[in-house]
Amino acid sequence: MKKFVFIMLLILTIVVPVLAKQQGSFDIVGKIGGTINPVVVYDDNPADYSYSQESALSIAVEGFYYLLPELPLGIGINYQMNSALKDTPLNTNLETGATNVYLTIKPISTMDSKIFTGLYAIGQIGYGLNRLDGNGYSLMEIESDGLYWGLGAGVEIKNDFIFEFVFSTSYYEIKRPECEILIDGVVHTFYSTIDMKKSTLILFIGYKFNV
Repeated sequence: MKKFVFIMLLILTIVVPVLAKQQGSFDIVGKIGGTINPVVVYDDNPADYSYSQESALSIAVEGFYYLLPELPLGIGINYQMNSALKDTPLNTNLETGATNVYLTIKPISTMDSKIFTGLYAIGQIGYGLNRLDGNGYSLMEIESDGLYWGLGAGVEIKNDFIFEFVFSTSYYEIKRPECEILIDGVVHTFYSTIDMKKSTLILFIGYKFNV
């Protein structure tokens, strides 16, 4: 799955700029921001439980091709730095982070203003590559990554500067040791898997380059 996603992104990275030069304008957007009140949810039967997470820096780059003057379609990558989970068991130092790659659509409505020149909605869907770190995860590992999606809105300031918010959720699965059993003098470790979900609101500021 990971190879497929990266191949598709590579193809889009090569093809979209070519189409843009022939058919319409092409923008590169660079953004920096921070997560607001991220929450990690463990789907651990028979009950779910969740932990709040410290805020973290988030950096994103997106490329957009304008199918219509008001309808850019693009690809993006968002790197969320590691941050610690709060109030974890036994005060262990647990950290998570992610790199999300996604397709994005951003319908824009122009505004008749000298300062605020555009208002837009945001839709993202893609694949999240998640990370585990800290001494509490020494025996845990990512079993599989999964879906990433985001929804939000933003405003363009004097056509080039942007301010936006995105609410995003990513899904993944971790593997952890469940028990150890001695069989014929050899210790065998048995593992269980847990479905995970991380949701956060991200506030971004950025700049748009027309190429």
